[in-house]
Amino acid sequence: MYTDELNNWSDCKMFRECPVWTSAFEWIENNWNDSQDGFHYDFDDKSMFARVMTYDLKDRNETKYESHKRTIDLQFTLSGCEGIEYMPTHLLNPLGDYNKDKDFQFYETPNLSKSYGMVNNYEGHFCILWPSDGHMPQMKTNNCECVRKLVVKIPVANV
Repeated sequence: MYTDELNNWSDCKMFRECPVWTSAFEWIENNWNDSQDGFHYDFDDKSMFARVMTYDLKDRNETKYESHKRTIDLQFTLSGCEGIEYMPTHLLNPLGDYNKDKDFQFYETPNLSKSYGMVNNYEGHFCILWPSDGHMPQMKTNNCECVRKLVVKIPVANV
């Protein structure tokens, strides 16, 4: 997992020198203010897309760990704040089968004492979740009850 404020993305050489990352971050900078909930925004090359969503946050026991094998999540918080717990997938127990059509795997939620890390993704912040990062979004944190966020799906093959 990697996390920072959006205005710092170009300070990272990996992002600045890779056209895929540059495209993703520049798209966010140029479009976040006009993006609408529920929309699916395709990038020019059609391999990446962004979605915008707003939802109520939940207590930890009401959320689930997930991961994606073919895509990297670039999650940017537009308003509110969201807790995202993360743990390497090799430390998690799968729940059901991997859904290859939706690139989605759920996992059992580990005991809190075994949790690996947590990020509070505040407004203006982003986090990157790699395929090896099991993550549990949608968590209440710092008195936030709702979040509006934009997620860019970046194919692993492009990076």
